[in-house]
Amino acid sequence: MANRCPSCGKFLSPSDKKCPNCGAILGVARLESKPAPVKKEVKSEPKKVVKEQPKNVVIDEKRTEVRPAPAIIRPGSQPVIITKYETKYVQEPLGFDSVSYFDGKLHQLIGWNLLGWLVTVITLGICFPLWYAWVVKWECKHTVIRGYRQVFDGKGGSLIGKWILWSLLTLITLTIYGWWTPIRLRKWKVARIKLVKDHKARK
Repeated sequence: MANRCPSCGKFLSPSDKKCPNCGAILGVARLESKPAPVKKEVKSEPKKVVKEQPKNVVIDEKRTEVRPAPAIIRPGSQPVIITKYETKYVQEPLGFDSVSYFDGKLHQLIGWNLLGWLVTVITLGICFPLWYAWVVKWECKHTVIRGYRQVFDGKGGSLIGKWILWSLLTLITLTIYGWWTPIRLRKWKVARIKLVKDHKARK
C-alpha cells in the first residue's frame, strides 16, 4: 500500500524519507491515542471489625429485670433468687393458725435470778448488765409468737460500759437521768431480738 504524507496527503514511495512536496520528515507517524479504558469502580462492603473480647469474660445478653418487692413483707417472706436478674418473694403461711405461748419453768427463772443477784452484789452493781442479759436471753428462748421463736444474741459484756456511764449520769443529775435508763435498756434489748421459724411450735 502507498504511503501518504501525514502533512499534505501526497502519495509517497516506500523509499522516501522526506516529503518532496512539503518537506515533512517521514518516519514520525501520528499515533492515534486511544482513550484509556475506564476502570469500573467496584464498591466494596466495609469489613466488619470484630473486637476481640478479653479472655475469661462471659458476655450475657439477657435483659436486666428486677421485680419490685411487695409493699408489705410479712414474717416468713424470704427473698429467693430465680436467675441472676430476677428476685421474687415467697409468702409463707403467716401462722394465724399457730398459737403464742411461753414454755419457761419457774425453777429456771429462780436459778438465773439468784446467779445474777450474786454477781451483781459481788461486783458492786457493775456487772448488772450480765444479769439482765441472762434473764432476757432465757425469756426469749422460751417465747413463741405465732409459730416464731425469739432469739436473743446480745452480750452483757458489751453493755457494761454503757451501764457505768448511765449510772454516773444518774448520780450527777441527782437521779433525774435514771428515768431514761429503763428506756435505754429496752432499746438495747429489742435491737438484738430476732424471730426464727419454729417447726416444732404448737398448733
